[in-house]
Amino acid sequence: MAVTIRGSQTYESGSGGYSASHTLTDLDVTGTDTLAIAAGFNRNPASDVGSWTFEGNTPTAIANSINANVVAVSTQRYIISNAATTIVSNTPTFKLQAMIGVALEGVDQTTPTAGSTTGGSYGTAATASYTGTSGNMLLVFVSTQNDRTFTASGTTDIASVTHADANLGSGYAGYVTATGSSQTIGATLSSADNWRLVIVEVAASSGGGSTGQAKVYNGSTFVAKPVKVYNGSTWDIKPVKYYNGSTWVTTTY
Repeated sequence: MAVTIRGSQTYESGSGGYSASHTLTDLDVTGTDTLAIAAGFNRNPASDVGSWTFEGNTPTAIANSINANVVAVSTQRYIISNAATTIVSNTPTFKLQAMIGVALEGVDQTTPTAGSTTGGSYGTAATASYTGTSGNMLLVFVSTQNDRTFTASGTTDIASVTHADANLGSGYAGYVTATGSSQTIGATLSSADNWRLVIVEVAASSGGGSTGQAKVYNGSTFVAKPVKVYNGSTWDIKPVKYYNGSTWVTTTY
């Protein structure tokens, strides 16, 4: 089953919004084999964030990318079964915070994230390279020191957030399907800035069978059956593909 984006939601604490608790309410994580991922954008999550909760539960940290006291992004994940989830980032003292929450479907429920990498520099090309398993999804989260706009680079946009307070910059989320080869992804900034990013590989749920199969009802259950096309002399099994908004992805069962 291919990983798909079910939806996203953003949060920023507002002008002068120094708070000890930041809440992104009711991210809609509905569907089959679901996962919630959140990215926090601040100056230094190592000191500025005390804890996270997803619907009152402690999530799993994925990766932090930190230029201490300049710009940073931190990522967390939580497997939630077909439900809404409220995401809270708690800070030990009153801090600014922005967040993007992403809801995903079709995710491996045993090992939902297959890897990650981080990067950062100064400039307009906020990108990094990553090689993921073909068919998995690559998410990229970019944080900037100052208010910037983003143009997708090798990705499809999910969401972006700009903090209303000039003391905190902007955040971006995008995605692309992994090809099995190295892919350079991220965003181009509207002007040069300090930036940090995290790339997260989200693993697709497995259902067995062949990429040349579709499911049909046999009277009691759905079973995978081969899809065949006549080539003029014989019947060949062909893959079933669907368009995910940016590319054609092979369906697996």
